[in-house]
Amino acid sequence: MTAFVMTPLDVVKVRMQDTVLRIIRNEGILSLWSGLSPTLVMTLPQTVIYFTVNDWLKYRVGYTSKTVNKSQVMTSGSFQNFISPKDFLPPLVGGVSRIFAVMAVSPIELLRTKIQARKVLYRDITSLVVTTVKQDGLKSLWLGAGPTLLRDVPYSMVFWLTYDYMKSGFINKQIRTHLLSNSELPATFDRIHFSHAFGFGAAAGFISGVLTHPFDVIKTHRQVDFGKYSVSFNHLHPTSTWTLLHNLYIKNGLPALFSGFTPRIIKTTSASAIMIAVFESLKEKVVNIGTI
Repeated sequence: MTAFVMTPLDVVKVRMQDTVLRIIRNEGILSLWSGLSPTLVMTLPQTVIYFTVNDWLKYRVGYTSKTVNKSQVMTSGSFQNFISPKDFLPPLVGGVSRIFAVMAVSPIELLRTKIQARKVLYRDITSLVVTTVKQDGLKSLWLGAGPTLLRDVPYSMVFWLTYDYMKSGFINKQIRTHLLSNSELPATFDRIHFSHAFGFGAAAGFISGVLTHPFDVIKTHRQVDFGKYSVSFNHLHPTSTWTLLHNLYIKNGLPALFSGFTPRIIKTTSASAIMIAVFESLKEKVVNIGTI
């Protein structure tokens, strides 16, 4: 569902077109969904790998959801989140989990980017991949994985740190309100409504997207150039992510590092909101089933 909704915005971001209307006028309305197939193929394993590894690592390190000390909330003079070192485990685990997910689907994302950027036919993609692998080896399929990791790992860490902070703060505030009014806490006091999860996810997605956008620009540049150069590509063009960032900044200034900013931020904000809201809702349903 998220992939279907977000793919049109991803197409606009990758091509850096001025408007959606230009794409529709030149290539038709269906071009907004170019690359949808590899996006769907990529999204399912990426999501499964990410959340599976994430939960498994949390289990291995002995992490449990933070429980609120009611007496602390009741006696505190002002609202506090009671941050502890344990609260930094989710972003750390999220970052490690993202590494596994990115490396697993990086070749698929490479193909998706080529399809969206150049309107390459699937049969041409196959020929391009075979030729490039023969020239540069299997490692060429992970072209752009470096900047993708520099984008997605910090993104996941910032996202979970921000989201968990807002979520726990909201729950603590709810507890304090109930205790100060001498009202009984509901059994579901540690869960949040769909709308709250949606809002927190959107805010976390926005912040994470802003901080990691320059790496997305570099990732797109490298993947669009896949197959364009010969074997001597590495000798003619700088491949270091930091070198590319520096050169792009020197040549075109700071705005170049934020090209395609608006479409991507809309995408990250919307996708994060949908993902976390659906995740929280499904998790609550599973918990309810388990208590029946």
